[in-house]
Amino acid sequence: CSGNHAGMLALCRARGWPTQGYRLPEHPVQQACLAIHAEAAEVEPETLVTGTDGCGIVTFALALERMAHAFSRLESLPGGARVAAAMRARPDLVGGPDGADYLLMRGAPGWLAKGGAEGLICAAGPDGTGVALKTEDGASRAHAPALAAFLGRLGVDLPDLAARPVLNTRGERVGETAAS
Repeated sequence: CSGNHAGMLALCRARGWPTQGYRLPEHPVQQACLAIHAEAAEVEPETLVTGTDGCGIVTFALALERMAHAFSRLESLPGGARVAAAMRARPDLVGGPDGADYLLMRGAPGWLAKGGAEGLICAAGPDGTGVALKTEDGASRAHAPALAAFLGRLGVDLPDLAARPVLNTRGERVGETAAS
């Protein structure tokens, strides 16, 4: 969340917009974000359903197919190549060193990935393949094995993602999460 807030505040400063109320849907920064999301997903801006994220900013609802499409286009969008290069250079800063997004980018050269809230993860391959997966219960524990199973069907082998240990509060392994 901090990256979203920092980026929005930086955009406000760059464009000369007030920072007060930047979280609100009617603020210019939120209107710009809406336009960018619509452009990336190739949907009409007025069709985007909005809500409020847990950290207080506007969030956008898209069908998984549109999310995958948008992610597949990241590098061709304005500023997208720079974002992709930064993600590839420092995948540990994208979602942390144990996240499925980090493990994918470390294990499959050229791929990009970003986990999101409520069990969402999106990825893009160097060939333009877009992927969007969401767990029904909103938990992220299945990101890695689900992504590994899906990408395995595309010929991308990611053994580090295939099965993830389940640890108790003492750090002891009590099971694993794996695709079935």
